[in-house]
Amino acid sequence: MSRRSLFLTAIASAAILLTNLCAAYAIAGKIESADGIAFSSDYPEHAQEQIRQTLLADSLTFTDGYFVNWISTLHFQGDTTALNKLAESLAACEGTTVRVSFTRSDADFDWEVIHDAHSNDFQIRINLNSERIELEALVIPPAKGPTPDR
Repeated sequence: MSRRSLFLTAIASAAILLTNLCAAYAIAGKIESADGIAFSSDYPEHAQEQIRQTLLADSLTFTDGYFVNWISTLHFQGDTTALNKLAESLAACEGTTVRVSFTRSDADFDWEVIHDAHSNDFQIRINLNSERIELEALVIPPAKGPTPDR
């Protein structure tokens, strides 16, 4: 091997080693109960409790959940009435933003709720493969903009 080839091989090897030294850290785990989501430390306790009670409503059937860092995902089974009540109740909670979207999944859930603890945003993703959700009866909660300065 020529000196140039040896030098390039050494540089490439060093680059690969340095690239692998950068570690990515994440905290992840399973959520055992629908009220197991995290909140930011500055989010008021009474508002946290309101959200927990909403997620534990008798009309909801929590199946499983998981988290990665500050993002929690909860899976639910239920009918359109339960889904409408959940969306309306979450939208009424202090400081929340609720988004509704759709997915097509063969997983065993009718909808999932994805929560971002930093922004306190909730995304409700409705499984279009669900046999219990009637899209014609779906009610998306009203979106209220900020109050204008007068």
